[in-house]
Amino acid sequence: MDLQRRAPRPAAACHGGGAPGATLSVRWVPYDRGYGTTFGRPEVEAFRLRLADEPLAEDDPLPAIARGIEALDTAAARRVDLQLTREEGPGDLVMGINGVPSWEAEPLVAAVGETAVWTIENTMEFDHPFHLHGFFFQVLGADGQPVRPLAWKDTVNVPVDGAARFAVRYDNRPGMWMFHCHILDHADAGMMGMLQVVR
Repeated sequence: MDLQRRAPRPAAACHGGGAPGATLSVRWVPYDRGYGTTFGRPEVEAFRLRLADEPLAEDDPLPAIARGIEALDTAAARRVDLQLTREEGPGDLVMGINGVPSWEAEPLVAAVGETAVWTIENTMEFDHPFHLHGFFFQVLGADGQPVRPLAWKDTVNVPVDGAARFAVRYDNRPGMWMFHCHILDHADAGMMGMLQVVR
């Protein structure tokens, strides 16, 4: 499992300077999410942006940072290891987590106040954006440390033949919470589960 592997993000690429009067080309850049999703398509110019031929505007000063983000303490964190899987065979596409589709899966159980480190491994030749309802998390690097700059997320991409890891603290929101691939066809095909947080 490769926690370092990161394919380039899909984006509009902007080529050119920002000088007054300059014309910028904004381009669509293909991103292969697996299974040849780009079909070998080249970059395409989406549009051109012509900057006014006027002196550069001065930016207002940035506001002061209102709060800092502290890294979650994972020293005593519980491990949650999940694999994103697909059943082989004829018939309808059936996906799952740890080989079990959502309609057959038992909920994961956690306690309010507990911290966990989730490792999501992708066994398929297709990226999966993994989404957790109800809680924000901090993405971790291969060294187990939070990715900088520190940020709260609720979705992380799990690349082809790779993995993603994050730390989450279950704050005071008991109840049943969903997690799933955010490609909704995949969630509908079974790549979804439930997290029951209890007091």
